[in-house]
Amino acid sequence: MAAFVNDYIGLFVVVVPVMISGLVAIAVWYFTNQALVKKNRNDQISRFSMTYKELITSEKIKLLNLSRESMAEYLAKAFFVAKKAGSNEDGKDDLYSDFLKASYLITLLLNEPKHAKLLVEMDALNHNLGDLIMMKKVDESHYKELMSVITAFARSCQISLKDEWKVIEDEANPSNKVGVGNKR
Repeated sequence: MAAFVNDYIGLFVVVVPVMISGLVAIAVWYFTNQALVKKNRNDQISRFSMTYKELITSEKIKLLNLSRESMAEYLAKAFFVAKKAGSNEDGKDDLYSDFLKASYLITLLLNEPKHAKLLVEMDALNHNLGDLIMMKKVDESHYKELMSVITAFARSCQISLKDEWKVIEDEANPSNKVGVGNKR
């Protein structure tokens, strides 16, 4: 029996450290793997957030471009309606109808509370042109007044589009925001 114990103690002295080092290797592998899985999951979430942010930004840019094109079309039609007002030419009603369609497109594109001032100005321009188109004869003072209303609305459109662009830039690049009281 003493020989049996002596043989196994020698084996025990060799096997136990090998088993301990194996268990340590398995533990290191397990915890490293768990850290990599967690990092990979965080990277996927980060990529999704970035992709979503880029998608929203690109859609907002498309909407802004559509608004810009619609406003340009509206202003061009307003100018031509004003030019034709008071004339006896055919097509005034069709032109005014196209003008109103352009105004409704802008109305549908804009956010009511945020762009209320712009929508009020556009409504006033619509009424002024509607009144002007019904006149048999338009004198120079009516025309000049209408041109000033169109010009003021065009300026308001520029300001609104510029403000919207700043919002998109700030949302796309939050690190570019400047502290309170600082100017850009």
